[in-house]
Amino acid sequence: MERLPALDALCLGDPTGAPEAFQFWKRDSGKVSDDKKYQTTIDPVRLTRQATRQGVDEPLPVKDKEWLKKFAAALRNTEARAPTDLRVLWRDSVMKTMSHKVAHYEALAVSLEEKVERARDAMARQLGSYTAGSRPLVAPNTPTWDIIKESDKIKLFNAYVDMVATANQNKDAARAKEREFAAAIPGTPPNPNRSSNRGTPSSAAFNALCEQLSVAIDTLVIEYPGQEDLLNAVAMHFNAFVKNPAVARQKSFNFIIMGNAGVGKTRLAMTLGKALGALGMYVYSDVKVIDRSALVAEYEGQTAPRSKQTLSDGLERVIFLDEAYSVTVIDEKPDGRKVPNPYSQEAIVELLTHLELQKGNTTFIAAGYEGRMLNEFLAFNDGLKSRFTNYVRMDDYEPDELRRIFVSSLARFFTESDETHLAAVERVGRWFSSEALAFLEYVFCESAVTHTATVKDEENEGGDLLTTEDAEYPHMKRLWSAQARQMVNMASLAADMLSSSEVFEQLGVSDDGTESFVLSPHDMYRMIGNTVERDEGVGGGIPFMLELQIIAKEGGWVSDAGNWGVPGGAMSGGACKRKQSEPPGSSGGANLPASTMPPGAPSEAGEDSPGGPRRGRSLGGGAKAPKGS
Repeated sequence: MERLPALDALCLGDPTGAPEAFQFWKRDSGKVSDDKKYQTTIDPVRLTRQATRQGVDEPLPVKDKEWLKKFAAALRNTEARAPTDLRVLWRDSVMKTMSHKVAHYEALAVSLEEKVERARDAMARQLGSYTAGSRPLVAPNTPTWDIIKESDKIKLFNAYVDMVATANQNKDAARAKEREFAAAIPGTPPNPNRSSNRGTPSSAAFNALCEQLSVAIDTLVIEYPGQEDLLNAVAMHFNAFVKNPAVARQKSFNFIIMGNAGVGKTRLAMTLGKALGALGMYVYSDVKVIDRSALVAEYEGQTAPRSKQTLSDGLERVIFLDEAYSVTVIDEKPDGRKVPNPYSQEAIVELLTHLELQKGNTTFIAAGYEGRMLNEFLAFNDGLKSRFTNYVRMDDYEPDELRRIFVSSLARFFTESDETHLAAVERVGRWFSSEALAFLEYVFCESAVTHTATVKDEENEGGDLLTTEDAEYPHMKRLWSAQARQMVNMASLAADMLSSSEVFEQLGVSDDGTESFVLSPHDMYRMIGNTVERDEGVGGGIPFMLELQIIAKEGGWVSDAGNWGVPGGAMSGGACKRKQSEPPGSSGGANLPASTMPPGAPSEAGEDSPGGPRRGRSLGGGAKAPKGS
């Protein structure tokens, strides 16, 4: 993620070792004169401005991601009930914010009702001008509605009426949320001076609200660990809201998410939206998903009202617009000139006005392909760059990241009611042998292998040389082109397969020393095969499965006789076997690196769990997975 240069992107002194965004000075006696002791510590030559991150430069040295983890853990600490505890501070911030919004929308409704009355009077005057005099503009006995239905006055009147209704609706919803949090008691701390006073526990309602937000934060941190700047921005925003909601609600917090197809732009937008909704900064917790048709109308004069209505409906919510450049259309004139489409201009003007006036009342997330977002959306109007100050660039996923998304998505289907998502990921991760997950990553790697060749351009008289690039396994490459989306789909199919297995209850590790089962590379092969069959059908999937069989066989995962095992050159550290310099040993995957292990699994294959050794067999009736896997 990139943000445009902002105050918090400036750092005095040496930025390389700064643990926080600010480097506060301590005034020992609380006087300005105390600052003199720092004057010799600043080297004028090293005063630098830390500007927007460019290319592969490191993000700002801020450790706010750790604060997010701390906040999520604090929300789950039901024993912490002091006024200074983060979970209590958060509740107070939500209540203060909702109280402020109740007053705001109440005053807004009163102001708008006055405009409604003025619009009604103007409408009556216009009606009188049509019917008065010896030569009225309309025929006698013409219904009033037929006279005024197309006039500007009735449109303005109806617009104000709708705005009053929206303000009252938001006011009532804010008051309901304030009451919800007021009824969710965080409990009281014990009295240290009176041993008999042990305080009161938190209510179940408050614990549930805390858990909802902590799960949203966990999901963001677990699934996007590489998005350091994004997590830092979210952490700073959340921290500001908890510590000083009056300041936070005056800030805009809009995002541009960019990346290739299948990298999970929509998924990230929805995950981010859920976290912002659970924070309690807005009245509503849902995410409003819109498209071009929600902003741009078909006929002249309809776009502005439609955009206003859509944005009004998204007030106090997170709004998500995918393929945002579909709104910013450029028309080409007969003489070759390119000019902004007038309908698009109307919609963008309404969007800019809304984002400027509704700071702290909405978050707008726009997503799309990077080139088009930069050249077609943001370049359409200079005002867009100042409204969207948080940029998220999503690179294509590495094999280990796709594996993590698969396990995390699968865990969603099996999360217990009293279990956090992180705990579910760790538990479900233990259902897979490290070799099974290594095989999945190996397939990803091999599917991405391409070959380049230089050929002569036969169609060009000059015979120029052309460089071509061909995938070694084109069908498998196409299978994974959806990247994160395909991982979610594969997890859904895997959930059905696992649920119907006869040993489902014995997957993973046991607590009483009885045997348990773990998925083998062959089981992973079957899961991939099911994904192929769903996408391509039985007949259409044949070339895909042939390539998958070649990958498995040439990689040493399966013998000519069809027996599955673990190759001596199994995948290591997210690289393909063919690219390895030091392949691990072949002793049941004992030397597989921790990067191929599921979250929460033992760091070395063969390590006993607290309940006994992990044993495995193929759910597909194939060979047993190696013991200790």
